[in-house]
Amino acid sequence: MVLLPIYALIVWFFCLRFRRRWIGFACAITGAASVLLVIPLVSSALRLIGVRSDPGIFTFLILGESAIVLVVGLFVASLPRRDPANRCAYCDYDLSGYSAEQPPVCPECGVPFDGYASKRKRYVSSTEVREALAARQEAIRCEFSDPERSAEITRRISALIDASTVDQPAPPKPDARGQGPG
Repeated sequence: MVLLPIYALIVWFFCLRFRRRWIGFACAITGAASVLLVIPLVSSALRLIGVRSDPGIFTFLILGESAIVLVVGLFVASLPRRDPANRCAYCDYDLSGYSAEQPPVCPECGVPFDGYASKRKRYVSSTEVREALAARQEAIRCEFSDPERSAEITRRISALIDASTVDQPAPPKPDARGQGPG
């Protein structure tokens, strides 16, 4: 009897994994239909060993399992997917609403979100954040008055970001009280 809940969890996992795609809905329908295949298999196995029992209760339980797998699977498959373009690749922080005037790092964990964030898992120190922010503000100030200086500052910011592409372990995430380990 423990196999039916485990089977349901596996089906729901695949529905969640492929949500809002046709394969997620196909997983829910196929999972529910596969549960229904148990009824004739168990009935023939019981007849084969000579057990004469009323299959009504067993059939009712399997139909209930199939209905639950189908309904929950369709619900899970219809859940919205999140937009990975507006989220930090490291800490999953929602970055929607941040503009070009703001620092090119995640305010939550310090990982740059310049398009390469998914490739790096590096902690950016507060000094680097301050340098990038100061350079960005200076580039914005002199953008119209001195475009060459602004371009030079933008190249310096890019160099700062490119210098941080080496993968280094991130600092430990804080616990529930907001404190690090120790």
